[in-house]
Amino acid sequence: MDQNQQVPPTNNAGTNPVPPVPPVTPGNQVPPKSFMETLEYYLVTKAPLQLPADIKEMIVRFGPWANLIFLITLLPILLAVLGLNGMFSGFAYFYVSTGWTLHSIVSVATLVLGAMAIPGLFARKMSGWNFLFYEIVVSLVGAIAYGNVFGGILSFIIGAYVLFQVKSYYH
Repeated sequence: MDQNQQVPPTNNAGTNPVPPVPPVTPGNQVPPKSFMETLEYYLVTKAPLQLPADIKEMIVRFGPWANLIFLITLLPILLAVLGLNGMFSGFAYFYVSTGWTLHSIVSVATLVLGAMAIPGLFARKMSGWNFLFYEIVVSLVGAIAYGNVFGGILSFIIGAYVLFQVKSYYH
């Protein structure tokens, strides 16, 4: 090659029309667009504490059983709401005396969502995870409606944190 000849610069713009994506730095992060993305961003990506993999696996393995036990404890409430309150009159006084209250409706909704989540949780399907997420959202709305704003928000944050930490285990 002659010293006077210049080598044309190589430009891959013709072969690759998509510009390269700049590396993510704190100054150029794209903000989350949806509610779920926001929760995942703050509860997983930016969370100061990540659960260890063995703890996540244990939660995914035994979580469906814990949910099943929770549902069994809600069954007397459901029976009282449906009118079978004679057997549970001492246990479910509040539900019997007030009838279909907001508390009863929220309890039945969480029971139904939890029951719908069980098969998906055992199979590690995303549908089970979604129903469990809806269950904690309904519980949050119910707690706020009862006037327990602080407790409802705290319960939601803890439940959503654990739920989003194990989300990658569901497909």
